[in-house]
Amino acid sequence: MRLSIGLLGLLLTALVAAAKEDKTDVKIKEAYADCAKELGMDMEKLKSRGFSQERDKEHDCLDACALRELGVMESGKLSKEVMVKMIEETIENEHEEKRTELLKITNACVDDGFSS
Repeated sequence: MRLSIGLLGLLLTALVAAAKEDKTDVKIKEAYADCAKELGMDMEKLKSRGFSQERDKEHDCLDACALRELGVMESGKLSKEVMVKMIEETIENEHEEKRTELLKITNACVDDGFSS
C-alpha cells in the first residue's frame, strides 16, 4: 500500500503541474494545504524540498490525507474511477502525452493490486 500511495501522490503532483488552472487544480492544491496544516507540516518547506523519488513517512502521510480529501482513497482502497476522471477533466488537450502517461500509471497502480 505504501508504494501505491507514493505513486498516486506523485501522480497528483504531476497532475497539478500539467493542469489547466481550474477548480480541480485548486481542489488538489487546497487538499494538500489542508492536510499539511492538519498534520502540522510546513507546506513551504515541503515545496522547497520538492517531490523526490525518495519517499518518507511524512510525504506518505500527506499523500494519503490528500487522496482521502479528494475522494481518491476511502478506507484504504483506491478509486481508479475518481483518479481517471480527475486526470481527464484536468489535463488540457495540448498535454495529451502527459494525460496518456498519467492514465497509464493510474491503470497500472490500481490494476496491479495496489487498491487493497
